[in-house]
Amino acid sequence: MNEEAGNWYYAENGKQIGPVTFQDLKDLALGGKVNSETTVWDGEGDWKPANKTALFELFSKPTDIPPPLTGSNVDNTYAWLVVAVPIIGAIIEFFVLGVLGKR
Repeated sequence: MNEEAGNWYYAENGKQIGPVTFQDLKDLALGGKVNSETTVWDGEGDWKPANKTALFELFSKPTDIPPPLTGSNVDNTYAWLVVAVPIIGAIIEFFVLGVLGKR
């Protein structure tokens, strides 16, 4: 299918919109109006999700994104504080009740 042809259609709220050009659809996708699951028709065959057409590269995930950091690279000070505060509170409560309980 010639991507430059102006015979693309897309579905919106149960209605077919078009004809539009391939560039129009790209612009709609970049603007968020058309997403990877929006049903489109390129002038041939059946209607299909946009990510199964020539528009797929607009919806594919970039491969140059690094993987998540490992645990050794993440500052987990806050997590340790969340764990330590209840323990410290229990220790203080134990000593306070111990001192007040002996009176």
